[in-house]
Amino acid sequence: MASMKSFLLTYAALVLFTVTGMSFLDITELDLYLAAFAVEFFLSSELLSPSSRSEARRRNLIALGMLMLFIVIAATRLLRGLNLSL
Repeated sequence: MASMKSFLLTYAALVLFTVTGMSFLDITELDLYLAAFAVEFFLSSELLSPSSRSEARRRNLIALGMLMLFIVIAATRLLRGLNLSL
């Protein structure tokens, strides 16, 4: 359980720094925030992965959702950059 607490604290700190930094840079697009959160989740989960099977399973379910969200955001941004629409 201690590894889960350190994981959550690390992820929360990364999210706080990202929101502060992106707000300072006057970035208002929600998809950029969500993509950054997904990348931060993967970084912190790889650095501080939970030890028990149930915690790892829960983390993997969240990771799958975050990855799918990141793929949708990246594809939408790519299509927008190519002047195509969905």
